[in-house]
Amino acid sequence: MPVRGIVLNDVDPGVEATIRWCSVVHNASPAGTSIAPVAHIRYDGERDDEIISAELRVRATPIFANAIPGLPFGLDGMLGPSLATHQRALPEERFLRLPPATPVGDVNGGAHPFAQLSAGRDDDLEDLPVDVFEAARIDVTGTIAAFTPERLNRTLRLLREARFGGLITHVFALRAFLPEGIGDAHCRALEPARELLREELDRLFIKLRLPLYALTARDIETPSLHSTLERLMREAGSARGVPAESPTAALTLRGAFDPTELRDLGERMTQAQLATALPWAALARLLPAETPAWADYRALLIEALDDLGDSDCNEFIDALQQRSDKRLDAALDAMVASLHSLV
Repeated sequence: MPVRGIVLNDVDPGVEATIRWCSVVHNASPAGTSIAPVAHIRYDGERDDEIISAELRVRATPIFANAIPGLPFGLDGMLGPSLATHQRALPEERFLRLPPATPVGDVNGGAHPFAQLSAGRDDDLEDLPVDVFEAARIDVTGTIAAFTPERLNRTLRLLREARFGGLITHVFALRAFLPEGIGDAHCRALEPARELLREELDRLFIKLRLPLYALTARDIETPSLHSTLERLMREAGSARGVPAESPTAALTLRGAFDPTELRDLGERMTQAQLATALPWAALARLLPAETPAWADYRALLIEALDDLGDSDCNEFIDALQQRSDKRLDAALDAMVASLHSLV
């Protein structure tokens, strides 16, 4: 707007001018900053009316998702106008209130703590299903995710709240169940990949709770995440054996994958965007499959993502936000229900 602001010319005498002033503040100032907007209304001659808004004091601090880089403000919830037909709107008002947001991480700037792995017992393998037992062979690699009771509760709460109506829900589930151990050796790219996924999905979790938010490729694609996932696929494709058991975890989720298949997918990732199905289909192969419920969910997720393998970026983003898969949703519900019984 020009320095002079809004100018009304050729106004007839006797015309009533009604001025309404609405302040909308979206400010990244630190807590304690005072904001006091002032408006001036000047007329021909010497008259100058001044309107001063009530002083606002910034109280927000970065509390959601523990000060995510790139988001200088915290978020408890939001009130805003909504279309009357929007399913999230409250019926009695033209406003909506978002449910409480739950961060993916658990401490400021930190990754999930997880138990250190120690050597397992050979007789543990006797209780594993055939597909996981095959991980002891040279051509199949095992995975493990260790959960404390606190982390399991946080994960289940996240999965309850991250229901956004499209396949994006299953991207959050994929991150929640990504393993901490792959094969019998240290996979150096695994922890950086887990941390970068946590940061990106924390940001996306906030955005998707805004009314009518439209996903874009840049919500998913970052150069650092892309290169880290490429390294993870290469290392996982070379991994062998079964991760050692955790002596202190309350729950361990085991899985197994074909390293040759993962290595092939990793080679194709160099030419693929993260905003396409291939990288996520590769990650889905790392999910647990120890019980029938877990194995069913992993198989259906891999099938859904593989079916989108030929989709371009725009088609994949549309599927993340709009595509409904009732079988896949039901399988996730069954997997979550099986974990609830263990809490």
